[in-house]
Amino acid sequence: MANQVATSLYNKLANEFELRQAHSSGVTDTILSGLRKQAFDNFKAKGFPSIKEEDWRFTSLVPFLDTDYSLSGYPAAENMIAEAVRKALIPSLNGYRIVLLNGSIHAGLSLLPPPEMATIVPVKDIIHTEAYKEQLASFTKTEGNTLTALNSAFFSDGFYLEIKKDAVVDKPLEFIHIYTSVENVFFQPRHLVVVNRNAKAEMVETSITLHDRKLV
Repeated sequence: MANQVATSLYNKLANEFELRQAHSSGVTDTILSGLRKQAFDNFKAKGFPSIKEEDWRFTSLVPFLDTDYSLSGYPAAENMIAEAVRKALIPSLNGYRIVLLNGSIHAGLSLLPPPEMATIVPVKDIIHTEAYKEQLASFTKTEGNTLTALNSAFFSDGFYLEIKKDAVVDKPLEFIHIYTSVENVFFQPRHLVVVNRNAKAEMVETSITLHDRKLV
C-alpha cells in the first residue's frame, strides 16, 4: 500500500479476500479467479484514494476507514421491503421499476421494460460467460482507479442492463436500492449499463437503508 497505513476496513477486506480465494481454489473458472486476484493486487498497490490525489482532493475517506463494517446483508421481512419500495416510489412518475435488495434484483417487486427494448438480468446469472469476463477484464486493467479494482475483486451480484440498438424506452427506469443490514455495511455490487447506438432511456435512482447505519 503506497498511500496509507493499514486501516480496520483494509485489514478486514484483505482477510476476507484471502478466505474467498482459498475457498475458490478448487473451482474450474480460473479466468474469473485470476481477474479478481489481479484486481485486488491493483487495489493493494495503492490502497484507498487519499486527498493527495487530484480526483479526491476535496473528498476524504478517512472518517469511514476505521469503522467496523459487515460485508454481507441481513434478511428482512417482505412486508418491510414492500413498504420501503412504496415510500421510495416517485409520485406520478409512471415508470418501469427495478428493485435491488442488497445489490440483487428483487424480481417480485420489479416491473421491467419489455425485452424488445431492454435486457435486465442479475450479474450472478452471466458472471461466468465469456462476454462478461471480457467486460470484467477491461475494468481490471483500469489504471489508478483503486475503488473500481476493489469492486472487481469483491462483487458477486448486481444488474446488467442493455438498451437495445435504436430502442427508445417509453417510460423512465426507476432504480430503488434497498439495504437491510442492522450493522454498518460495506457492499460491493457490480452494476453495468450498456446503451447501444441510437438508443435512449431515462434513469433515476433512490437508495434506502432500513436501519440507521453507515453504508459504503
